[in-house]
Amino acid sequence: MRSHSNEWIIDLMTIQRNGTCYDQGDGDTEDMINMAKKSLTDFQKSTSLHAINTIVFLLQALPLSPGTPLGHKFAALSMLADGLYARFHHSDEISDLDNAISSLQDAIECCIQKDRQQPNTVQRLSIMFTARFDFTSNMLDLQKAFTQFVDVKVTENSSAQGALSLLNSSLEILEQFGKSGRMGDLNTAVALTREEIMELPEGSDHYVAAVNNLASRLRIRFKQGGQQGDLNEAISLDRQVLKLQAPPHPTLLNNLASGLETRFEQGGKQEDLNEVISLQRQILELQALPHTNRCRALNNLANALFTRFGQKGQQGGQQDDLNEAISLHRQTLELRAPPYCNSCRCSSLNNLANALSTQFRQGGQQGDLNEAISLNRQALELCSPPDPNRPICLRNLASLLWTRLEQGGQQSDLNEAILLYRQALELFLPPHPNRPIYLNNLASLLQT
Repeated sequence: MRSHSNEWIIDLMTIQRNGTCYDQGDGDTEDMINMAKKSLTDFQKSTSLHAINTIVFLLQALPLSPGTPLGHKFAALSMLADGLYARFHHSDEISDLDNAISSLQDAIECCIQKDRQQPNTVQRLSIMFTARFDFTSNMLDLQKAFTQFVDVKVTENSSAQGALSLLNSSLEILEQFGKSGRMGDLNTAVALTREEIMELPEGSDHYVAAVNNLASRLRIRFKQGGQQGDLNEAISLDRQVLKLQAPPHPTLLNNLASGLETRFEQGGKQEDLNEVISLQRQILELQALPHTNRCRALNNLANALFTRFGQKGQQGGQQDDLNEAISLHRQTLELRAPPYCNSCRCSSLNNLANALSTQFRQGGQQGDLNEAISLNRQALELCSPPDPNRPICLRNLASLLWTRLEQGGQQSDLNEAILLYRQALELFLPPHPNRPIYLNNLASLLQT
């Protein structure tokens, strides 16, 4: 779960002003640290990516050496960690989070033993590990987060001790569920997480993390058991996390969008799909070029718009949705140009071809059909055996060639479609469930 990095910056600057872990001397280093502090202040006012990049640039350029005072090292590394973590909130780049964790660990090494136990630093490291767990689902990160949190030793706070105990128990049981698949283990982990939330101050970083954890476990339980109540509660909790987390993070927005999309698929409520589209637009705005996840954001929004277009007799289904979906799929394909991975490019080619063939059925423009056929040919070239997507690519191209034949196409379209279905049948040997469909289509073509 993402924490409020701005609050961390305020805490760190307060510590520096009070002189904690900050030795005087080494004037050039101190000047650059002060410049970085000014950028931190600018970031607090504007939350602009330019300010964050300035922080990171200045601090990474610092000439830290074995002779640099430990106080200066601590201040620089700690601020660098904050800058990288803040940039992670904007960019969703896991490398920024990895480097933030590494920098804060190095900063802790610069402190004397008594300072190392200060909640201001160790709890921040705990929250970073939790954030990385949210991103990667690596249980080791969650265990590290717990270890760091325990190191704070807030013995005077009995409720915090209770929450820590519950966190530890729920993690152990969640690990058991991962190994055994027993619903009883998952149910116990959910119950313990609920108790953990009750023990934490509402609105605190760890409260937000616990709420997010509960939503995640409810989503897992919904996938296992299909109880609608679990999905509805997970969606409600995802909304709560977004209200408590500022600024909104793409991963958190995507969690809510994913839950709403699943509920739309279950119940078909148009308002769920409309909200999915709104959330995907926000994610796309947060992942501007050259963000590495922009392709995924473009594709997700395009697919949601295409789904809404396909809704008959409802509020959706407007031509603007289809037009925008085609435009977004084109942008995705441009970003997935070679040498982008074949499977991703193949998916984009098929998605754009499908949208164009739908537009052909709506408007009858031959150019749309011809372009869709060309795109499907390119997709098929990328799916050589034994690619599991090859049968779908064979079927898609054969189906469009058949459509063009019905529109007055050439004998070559018929011959190629027959050949493609024969190739697909070679991949769908008995008793494959799709074999009868392909046999029926081939028989129809042979009778043409």
